[in-house]
Amino acid sequence: MSIIAHISDLHFNRVDEEVCQALLEEMRAVRPDLVIVSGDVTQRARVREFLAFREFIGKVPFPNLIVPGNHDVSLYNPFRRFLRRLTRFRRLVESDPHPTFENERFFAIGMDTTRSFTISGGKVKEARVRFVHERLAKVDERKLRLLVCHHPVHSEPGHHKDWVDGFSLLEERVDVVLSGHHHLSESEAKVKGGSTLLVRAGTATSTRHRGETNAFNILRILSGQSLEVEVRSWNVEARRFETKSKKQFHLGQGEWVVGNES
Repeated sequence: MSIIAHISDLHFNRVDEEVCQALLEEMRAVRPDLVIVSGDVTQRARVREFLAFREFIGKVPFPNLIVPGNHDVSLYNPFRRFLRRLTRFRRLVESDPHPTFENERFFAIGMDTTRSFTISGGKVKEARVRFVHERLAKVDERKLRLLVCHHPVHSEPGHHKDWVDGFSLLEERVDVVLSGHHHLSESEAKVKGGSTLLVRAGTATSTRHRGETNAFNILRILSGQSLEVEVRSWNVEARRFETKSKKQFHLGQGEWVVGNES
């Protein structure tokens, strides 16, 4: 079994310190093979915020894969926003625009979906999509192929304005997409009749909520074709993370099927 801790929307320096410490303890207890951070590590892309996040992630003694979110792009400085969009993120957090991780059960690759011309929405450049497509084509088909990005993806008309266009080129290559942005925990088999599983993480440590307390995901790859998604949610009264839900998904004949759910 392989274990992945999936967190998103941390928003340093706008964090709940008690939740932050509890999250560190949770990840140390889980001992994941990989910690995935799907963006918005800062609130306003300031140097001190990136440094605070780097101190936090440095306390997690496991491999990590981190992609930027729209909050990791400067909002108020036009020069930095349009000409140096991710300079601070690349220098202080992750220099690789397509970070990867691979073990015997899965392969994960990150993709930047941020842009300069919108405050919230995401977009993927064609060259970036083609690079990821070619890289995924080299992965052993017996392994689950995971794509990590901040903005959720969709390929149907009439999608949410914040969702990323252009995912259709990757549908045949991606088994699971891990994202954040909406501050809500969700997992569903949706793209192309269920061939791609979409897993979205809630708000990890930020005080900014949208109808859900702080939460993160634990993914357990039970086999090459079976995956469990556990949502760990902050219990405000008990002051600790507790299991909110568990879903098992099985990939068979090119489609994900929901198994046990609790």
